Amino acid sequence: MNTDIRQTIRAWRSQWQNAVEQAFLDPSDTYVDIGRQYTPRIGSVAEANVLMWRRCCLKQLWRQRQAWSSQYNAMYPFPADKSREVGEGLIYSQFYNLVKIPFDAAKQYPFQNRQLEKMALDPSYGADYERSTRGSHANQASLSLAYRLTKLRVRASLVQDDEGSVSVPFSYGVRAEDRVSVKLLDLVLSHFDSLESTRQSDPITVCQDQELPFFAIPSTTMTRFLHGTVNKYCFLFEYIKSQAGARYSLPETVVMTLALRSLRFATSGIIAKESILWKDR
Repeated sequence: MNTDIRQTIRAWRSQWQNAVEQAFLDPSDTYVDIGRQYTPRIGSVAEANVLMWRRCCLKQLWRQRQAWSSQYNAMYPFPADKSREVGEGLIYSQFYNLVKIPFDAAKQYPFQNRQLEKMALDPSYGADYERSTRGSHANQASLSLAYRLTKLRVRASLVQDDEGSVSVPFSYGVRAEDRVSVKLLDLVLSHFDSLESTRQSDPITVCQDQELPFFAIPSTTMTRFLHGTVNKYCFLFEYIKSQAGARYSLPETVVMTLALRSLRFATSGIIAKESILWKDR
């Protein structure tokens, strides 16, 4: 990996030209992804931190681009179909926090199995439902096993030692990607040389107090928060289930379903909205 984007792209273009017949490609309809990633350097003070994009910075970026619209999770801005950005070759940009890596195994976050909510149903109702409908049904034993294995999976991702610190390095950065056409990429590269000469004649001064577009959260704070969030909903579900009788009442079913459904979001992108984790430099 090269820290200079110009050398990186030129090395890629050299391999691209050797592998692809340019005569059969339209530069305006051929797209590539350009990614940039910020990760705490090993051995640095920030190594034991988890980086997370500042939502205020992302929102400011979108306000400056009135033609852009954002999806539900507000992390993937897409230009409008007939906007200037699309016409010039910028398809979309995406920003995401790499803290999702230990939980996003095989593109499946923990507790995403919707069948787990059947554990909150009254046992007699579940038995009647299975007898009255055809097809395969998940029994309570298999659902309980899946629930316990998912808890073990989360725990394995957040292993702590006796002193409360993370024994397995829990340090993740942030990443941004842009999908652009080859035509736009060539246009950007053509400006690099002129920018470099301008920078040498008139160096750009960087303000040392300038804030970075992401928060740095201590790894122990992040792991304890994730532990606490998952344990909170697991305890709620398991406590209500243990206190319920042979038949579950409607309020008991509602509370257990709420706890199981909340677990689906405990380790997802909603982490970025938790103000308790925000930390200014």
